[in-house]
Amino acid sequence: MTSEELMDTLMYRIQRSAVKWNTGKLDKMEKRLQKAVAVVRGARNSLQPINRIPPELLAVIFSMTQHQLPGFLPLVGLQSPYAKSMDWLSVLRVCRHWRGIAATFHSLWATIDNNRSPYTFLRRSADSLITVVAGFTKPYFDRQYLTAIIESLPRIRELHADFWDTGSLLGSSIFLTETGAPNLVSLSLLMNKEPHFVGMQPTLHKLFNDEMPRLKHLCLGYFTTWPTGYFTNLTHLCLYDQDQSSRPSTSAFLDMLETSPQLETLALINAGPTRYISDDLPLVPLDRLVALDSLRELSMNSSHGIFSITRLLSHLSLPKHANMFFWGSPLTNHEEELSSLFPSDISHLENLQNITEYRLVEYGSDRSPNDIIGIVDGVLFIRGRISVPQLSTIPLRFPLSNVKTLLFEASLSHTTNNPNDFQAETIRRMWRDTFDYLPSLESFVIRSNNVEKTKRILEGLYPRGEGSLEVPCPRLKSLRLEKYTADTSTFLAFFIAVLAQERRDMESVEIVSLERRSEAVPHNGWGNPGDAWPPTYYGSDSDSDPGERDDEDAEDEIDDEGSILRSDGIAALKRHVSQLGPGGMAYESLFVG
Repeated sequence: MTSEELMDTLMYRIQRSAVKWNTGKLDKMEKRLQKAVAVVRGARNSLQPINRIPPELLAVIFSMTQHQLPGFLPLVGLQSPYAKSMDWLSVLRVCRHWRGIAATFHSLWATIDNNRSPYTFLRRSADSLITVVAGFTKPYFDRQYLTAIIESLPRIRELHADFWDTGSLLGSSIFLTETGAPNLVSLSLLMNKEPHFVGMQPTLHKLFNDEMPRLKHLCLGYFTTWPTGYFTNLTHLCLYDQDQSSRPSTSAFLDMLETSPQLETLALINAGPTRYISDDLPLVPLDRLVALDSLRELSMNSSHGIFSITRLLSHLSLPKHANMFFWGSPLTNHEEELSSLFPSDISHLENLQNITEYRLVEYGSDRSPNDIIGIVDGVLFIRGRISVPQLSTIPLRFPLSNVKTLLFEASLSHTTNNPNDFQAETIRRMWRDTFDYLPSLESFVIRSNNVEKTKRILEGLYPRGEGSLEVPCPRLKSLRLEKYTADTSTFLAFFIAVLAQERRDMESVEIVSLERRSEAVPHNGWGNPGDAWPPTYYGSDSDSDPGERDDEDAEDEIDDEGSILRSDGIAALKRHVSQLGPGGMAYESLFVG
């Protein structure tokens, strides 16, 4: 009898006999039929292409749907994908085949979180190496959980624990001394609470029975001292919020770095050798250098000034591929100059030898975030609420001679307020001096809604004095102004046009409006209403010929520029404006105060 004939016979028997069966027999028959249907569906699903994939490969695909914490600097926040770390369990509800694979491949259950069914994950992870997350998404974890974790220490590959509860902390400090961790690669011991709330001391005592032979990644909060021989041969190190009263001296910190010559990432967050000069003992010999030839990233913040950053950099030898980030709020104190961030001798800092791009971004708000200085792949990035006198010191020690691209973005907080005469002169002198340190500059981009400030910057690019052959930034080929609205002064456009005429080797001069107005605007001589400005057209706001303009109106326009009459830019305008009058009539009178 074929399967089809068997089904027909079964259906016939059920139809004839069902009326004679009681409820219990009907329920029993229904369950058996449901099992038969499940078997048929399973057979049909097995014919699908995806279910012909080998189980090992399908398990790898499942693992790609999991959200894991990074092995170094594990961060859990509202935007962290780790919040969706349980979503992958939906594969268990697809079909029996998938559920069987997901349940039996132990590596899929290798992340044990005290807020994510930890005992189920521990059981299903079997003998595979595991990652333990404790206290990140659920602050409190009990002694039973700690006991289960300690029993699994020999197979823990990563341990990320945030200790904040006194009982858990004291319990863990006892447990963590009894068993070794031979497979531990990454360790994070963090704290959310202030140390005095949990009765902590800055000394870290015995860990894992002194057995951590494979440890490479360390993220350690608060603690400043630990047993001799701990934490060597690291590739990633983060120290943060160390006890202020017992931070290491520069000499002791350099000793620690020497034990990890293959270090790739170093992050010091309110930590490290930040002692004041009088307390930084023993003194470090001036010629002592610690070579970190594998370092790729150095991050360090400062809440007491940049002297500690400078001091550390003066004793490090860094490769050219090392990126650096420094920040603070503010970064410098009142007695420091920004230029002193780098030591006077930077020959041992190869990553500073070929800075080809300089990006300077002002942040004018009183509630400014951190000041930031970064050096990434030959790009110098400075952002923050930094005063003009501070910015003017940057070229003194920052190596800018190879910079080819410069971007300046002005603060948008006070776009309608023009600087007074003293401020304007300070800005002009700062940029004039800065351009002297940029002999290789080829491209300059300015983003500013302050016309007066922009003119002061541009003045620094004019030849120095009437008839002078001295041209700042002699290789400059491209000038671009961005982020203006359509009502920007025509005088500024004329100012730039004259600049391009003075520097005849310029190849590109552009004014680009990055913002369009939503309301209708009158025709302004730049094109259709609301259009972005054509970058090649510089002209008058009036539809009449420039020679037909009333001399009094023109004089008012120029006189409104105040002290700009004393600049090299106005000297250049004088040389060119005489060419604009009808019949060669000179307009020199426009510049007479």
